[in-house]
Amino acid sequence: MELTTGQPPLYPNGCGVLPFPHINSDPNMRYVDTGVDFIQGGQIERLYVSEPAVKELSRVLGHPTNSEHIRVVAENVALKDELERVTEERDQLRQEINAIDYLGSKDFIARRKVGRPKSTTAKAA
Repeated sequence: MELTTGQPPLYPNGCGVLPFPHINSDPNMRYVDTGVDFIQGGQIERLYVSEPAVKELSRVLGHPTNSEHIRVVAENVALKDELERVTEERDQLRQEINAIDYLGSKDFIARRKVGRPKSTTAKAA
């Protein structure tokens, strides 16, 4: 099967999915040549499916439309970016935790007391 634009080479140049228009009604209409021939009224005819028919069949089967697909792809890109940002943040936090664990394992004692520094103006009074 292949997607083609223009007039189909074999008669009747119509879409096999009714009620869609004959393919030769619009020279820019794309169609799928299924490669399947069938006999109708004693003549061998080729089965074509027009682009509007393909879109309708896709809709009926539950496939996303082009706009839905574009929206989901954009959402996916945004989620990948967010995942990358959060992963980098997690890695930084892990490094900090590892540094704290290392200091704790070496009986580290802080040189300064924890809390706010004493005010120097309080001594002058």
